[in-house]
Amino acid sequence: MFVSSFRLRHSTIAGAACLAAAAILVVNPITFAVDEASSLPTSTEAPQSAPARGVGLGPCPGDANGDGTVSFADIFDIIGNFGPYAPCPPHDPLDLNQNCNIDFADILLVIANFGPCPALLDAWATPDDTVNITFFEFGTPEHPALPADYFYPGSDPFTGQVSLYGEPLSGQVELLAPPLNPFTGITDTVVERKAQFLDPIGPEVVPIEIVALNLRSADPIDVSGGEPDQLWEMYVTLSDVPAGQGNLQTNPSPINPNSGTFGASVPINPLFVFARSDELQQAAVGLIPPEGVQVRLLDWPLEGLTPLNVSFEPTSFNPYVRQVDPPYQAFNDLFIFPNPPLLQSLGFVPGLFQEEPGGELFKPGPMKHVTPGEAHYVAPPNNKPGGQQFNRCEYIYSGVSILVNCGPVCPPAPPLVKGRLCPPLPCRPILLRIVRCAGGGICIQIYHMPVCVPC
Repeated sequence: MFVSSFRLRHSTIAGAACLAAAAILVVNPITFAVDEASSLPTSTEAPQSAPARGVGLGPCPGDANGDGTVSFADIFDIIGNFGPYAPCPPHDPLDLNQNCNIDFADILLVIANFGPCPALLDAWATPDDTVNITFFEFGTPEHPALPADYFYPGSDPFTGQVSLYGEPLSGQVELLAPPLNPFTGITDTVVERKAQFLDPIGPEVVPIEIVALNLRSADPIDVSGGEPDQLWEMYVTLSDVPAGQGNLQTNPSPINPNSGTFGASVPINPLFVFARSDELQQAAVGLIPPEGVQVRLLDWPLEGLTPLNVSFEPTSFNPYVRQVDPPYQAFNDLFIFPNPPLLQSLGFVPGLFQEEPGGELFKPGPMKHVTPGEAHYVAPPNNKPGGQQFNRCEYIYSGVSILVNCGPVCPPAPPLVKGRLCPPLPCRPILLRIVRCAGGGICIQIYHMPVCVPC
């Protein structure tokens, strides 16, 4: 049974002027056409488990014991195992320089990298085009329908396919663990690699976890039953309940070690956030109080549902490059989380390919996960794809926040946030910024367009 139990608190400041006109814009509801992609076969099994690491067990150079910090503990482990060892290879994890001898040179590597390991993060963006459509379908064997009366007394069971696009995480640092950079371009999905790549030319497997997600329904969903149909906004982020880790496997090109293809499989526990569209618009201009906005939460694992599994098949053309040339990165305004200096040659930028060493980088098309009832397309977060400058939807904070199972105070709201690229699709009049609260729960901050003219 789906239960949405929460309490609402609010923080209100005077709303801005222009939204009164924007609020009456007619937004097309979603139609539930059956997509042929939903009949594709399910994804294959996850890549094989990660093998034993060669240069330390941790996610950064010098972390010999794998605790995520380069410290005296690593030095003590090395001293306790001083001397040559055999057979070699395979290399002992404490043999940081891989010379088949655990010695003082390994201690020097620890000293040179003292401190917490930096997060190894990969940035993805979800396209909002009309060809490669990301979607989630309710009412399938894999995804139960939302039951009758879920949205309001008398509402019909909700079934059908909801098209999604990515809303950038820019300015939403509360969605990410510090010290992540808040200026992430159009990134809407962040994947963390839990271990470093070690081999610049051979295939490898590393554990991964999705640590940030921010998707939005392409149009409000149409809820019927009992009274005139209602339009509800739908957002998809991550539950507070961890889904666990998956694996990413690289297959380097035989002629270019800077590029290759990959396969990945990672579990996700989604949190679906629904809010009634017309009430959001009214609250943004002070016509109703924030507690008058109806909100429903579907926290996937708390409903006893198993994590979703997102897979990018190794048999598909899912390319990557280790390093991106600065001119290409600047020309496309491509956002990349920086790797530690010692790992520059072992980076991972998904979605780009380089046929030969020193050759031109190109993006073959979005990578895809398609399985019955869902699809997710991802691409590199190019702010200026192909060098073409696009506008971005811009929103200002209305001063209105809705606290759902949150403490008495909502985290601070930036006065201005940027949304997705536009065109091809017009900007929506309202944007929701969903922020994690320190003691649990979420705060929904309502933003609106600062001008009455779409992008």
